[in-house]
Amino acid sequence: MNVIFYKLIKIDNEEIEAIFAAFENQEHINAYVKRILDSCASASVERKYKFDNTLTTTKDRITKLIMQQDVDAVATELGRRLAKVENDTNTANPQLKGKIPIGILLLALVDMETEDHHFKLMVIKSDYDEFIAERTGLLDAGLSIKNQIFKTCVYDVNINEQSIEWKQISTSDSTKRKAEYWSKTFLELEELHSDEINTVTAYDQIKRKILDPIKNNGYKSDWLLLSNATIAYMRSEGTFDLDYYRDNIIGLYKPYNNGVSVEKLKQKVDKLRETGKFDAVFKKVPSKIKDKINNSIKLSDELELHIKREIAGVQNVLLPATTPDGRKGITIISEAGYEYAEGLNSQR
Repeated sequence: MNVIFYKLIKIDNEEIEAIFAAFENQEHINAYVKRILDSCASASVERKYKFDNTLTTTKDRITKLIMQQDVDAVATELGRRLAKVENDTNTANPQLKGKIPIGILLLALVDMETEDHHFKLMVIKSDYDEFIAERTGLLDAGLSIKNQIFKTCVYDVNINEQSIEWKQISTSDSTKRKAEYWSKTFLELEELHSDEINTVTAYDQIKRKILDPIKNNGYKSDWLLLSNATIAYMRSEGTFDLDYYRDNIIGLYKPYNNGVSVEKLKQKVDKLRETGKFDAVFKKVPSKIKDKINNSIKLSDELELHIKREIAGVQNVLLPATTPDGRKGITIISEAGYEYAEGLNSQR
């Protein structure tokens, strides 16, 4: 890829000022910026957006940057707008533990050097901290290198004969939280998929593409535990993160049956990201998940396990067990159950 231009702007949301950051060690800064752009260009998309059709100011400015028109003036306007939005957000939310800190806004236009004339305009916000000196470019104070807190927006476009074909607008946030001041107020974007739609679609895709095939292949015990763990995750409050689901709900699971491959299941999860049918990170709406855990498991003709409610991390509570003579069974991690079984053993 080829960087057409980049601009670094210090955002002072206390004084509501935006000024171009100047560095003496330009080679050092160029390498730093290139590393950020490489990372953002290859990063996984978290949320997709579209322009809010009722607002035009930011879209007009983004268009000018993509067409390389009045770049310095437009960059300054965007910087001042962000400073004002952050100041308003801090003022309106005094109860928050940490205010939005002073930061650096990086604007860059990148030619991806493809036959379809694919370009990326990257809008990246980083905290201003103790790593690169503003005046010297040395590792003192300024742009974050180690503890980067990035909010990004990437505009993917094709440019042909001075016209723009908008391909995709995507955002990501290193904190995995959706900041409305960034996407909605500053960038004037609205979600392509709402949290409600994301919740329903993500669960439906996981159920049909990941879980149902396990059951259909005859691995009912594995299906039951993974299905219950998935429902427990989807019906809990908080953020849905596809990477977390892959690495923790699926990745930490210990299958009962050799025919169930955790690595293949993780690959299936990754393919769900590629479909683009739901965002990889969003706020869950638990009320939209109507399925409940399968609360009855037949252990034998005489025994049945009844589960009263969803169990987060159920794979760490119900464990497979094999006796020395080869008999298979189940271990339930329970202090009360242990005392009961211990009492039975004492009566032998």
